[in-house]
Amino acid sequence: MSCSRFDPEPLRLMLTPPLDDLSMPVAVFDLEGRYLDVNRRLCEIIETRRDKIIGASARLLAPDFAPAVQRCIDTVLREKTVLRQQALSGRLRHTPERLRTWLADFSPWPDAHGEPTQVLMVAQEVTDQVSRERALSDSLAHVRRVLDSLFAFVGVLTPDGTLIEANRAPLQAAGIDWGDVHGKPFWDCKWWAYDTAAQALCRDSVERAAAGETVRFDVPVMMADGQLMDIDYMIAPMRDEDGHITHLIPSGNDITARVRTERGLLRSERRFRELFETVPSGLSVVDEGGFVVEVNTAMEQLSGHSREEMIGQRVEMLVPDQHLDGHTQKVQSYWGQSDARPNIERVLAIKRRDGTVVPVEAALTRVPSEHGRQVLVALTDCSQREAAKAQLEGALREKTGLLNEVHHRVKNNLQVVSSLLSLQLRTAPDEVRLALSAAQGRVKAMALIHQLLYEGKDYAHIDLGIYIGRLVRLLRESLLATNAGITLQVRTPDARVELDLQRAVPCGLLINELVTNALKHAFPAGRSGVVAIELTLPPEGAPGRVRLTVRDDGIGLPAGLRLDGRCTSLGLQMVPLLAEQLEASLQVERQPGSVFQLDFAAQVAT
Repeated sequence: MSCSRFDPEPLRLMLTPPLDDLSMPVAVFDLEGRYLDVNRRLCEIIETRRDKIIGASARLLAPDFAPAVQRCIDTVLREKTVLRQQALSGRLRHTPERLRTWLADFSPWPDAHGEPTQVLMVAQEVTDQVSRERALSDSLAHVRRVLDSLFAFVGVLTPDGTLIEANRAPLQAAGIDWGDVHGKPFWDCKWWAYDTAAQALCRDSVERAAAGETVRFDVPVMMADGQLMDIDYMIAPMRDEDGHITHLIPSGNDITARVRTERGLLRSERRFRELFETVPSGLSVVDEGGFVVEVNTAMEQLSGHSREEMIGQRVEMLVPDQHLDGHTQKVQSYWGQSDARPNIERVLAIKRRDGTVVPVEAALTRVPSEHGRQVLVALTDCSQREAAKAQLEGALREKTGLLNEVHHRVKNNLQVVSSLLSLQLRTAPDEVRLALSAAQGRVKAMALIHQLLYEGKDYAHIDLGIYIGRLVRLLRESLLATNAGITLQVRTPDARVELDLQRAVPCGLLINELVTNALKHAFPAGRSGVVAIELTLPPEGAPGRVRLTVRDDGIGLPAGLRLDGRCTSLGLQMVPLLAEQLEASLQVERQPGSVFQLDFAAQVAT
């Protein structure tokens, strides 16, 4: 942790321009980690508007970074010090697939009274730098493992000739430890120390390689027993993507073992040929010009062509006619990528000798060759998989259509029930009318759920905000016709609040019962008033929950009224039962008016 005592003057000078003019993300926090101010760059990074950020906690907007940020804030305010170059790593909500890293400075920042009770954070993203460093570290570790597995001498030098890596074989052969040569000029190491002419020859080779030349010659080097061993020595420059020389790679082989090495290469060639022929996937080697160089037995079986018919021919002989134009473009794009990934998989199709088309999965791997760039193409027949996939997709379409029809029919049946109740209401006696009207409202509330599922093509969830608006519209049309002095108000959040089908029905019935009860009983004798239905997101610290409130400014609930089985109102008897089905906590306030408040779990789409 880099710390220094707080001196605000340099920071004031640095921040003289407006915060939005700075290209780095800048934020001011209070002692509890809430945003007091941010610049435009920070808003762009977390993809949130400034008015949504100010006053919010870092835990909500960037939860991966919040613990480290809070620790820095606590340290800065407690010790009145500046923390520099603090590493902040994590994932942002809108790019969870990418780990990002910033280096941030935290400084005390004066409030309106001039007291350093706030913290200023200025950050600089170093994600790419960290990725490069990690990749370099992994690459060096891999190189080290490869080098240690080789019997031949291989080393890595800096361009000035300093030895920074060497494999185990030359150290053991010379009877020396890594510490004896690490960091020394290559020509001053034991292998060359037997003769100043050999040292001069080695130094000259390093200088020529650093200038871009590959140097190769035979030379004796000293081994552990003091004997000289003639080796085939070569040193070559290693370049980065921009062509700059970053390292030099010296290597050497005992010339007396050359024949043994050649025999090993022959065995390796036979092993490769055996593996090449026994792989179940169809393999072919294709050069940059698009000509087939080699194929295995599986490729002959897959394509229907013999080996002799394919080798030397263009690979387009296997491409269906309708795909030829797209194939040419893909090949040009592939060879045009200088940093193409080792494996690129695509689902393609090939044309067999008999003209039939077979779907295949292709994996492309570039392979080095003395004849130029080549690619190893592995084709796997995926006819059965594609057929199974098509069958599954068909079953899914059939299931989706069935669910769509089910919800449509349920909605229609419920509407029929509602219509029957309407007919019954016309001739029912007055003492039955209220019960039938209440039943009809409940049926409409359930029918509306299936209507929304049918319209939205989402058969598992409904948008609670849209549902409440539509339901209240139905209640307004059916219950307010005789009392124009009552106003129904609805307030829902901008965010989409999703509720699963199992709990949507009790939620809809709850809203229907509470609003209906308020409209019928809260405003007697033509009294005017307001019934409000509010759906709000939870306060801080309660993610994944929402609050539904139904309130009125009427005469209030009767004294001694209990929401249980002894209540004479069927609707109020249902309220606690429906709240239990909704898995909601229920709170009731009786005066003034009445307030029913339910907190329950829901999925809030950000």
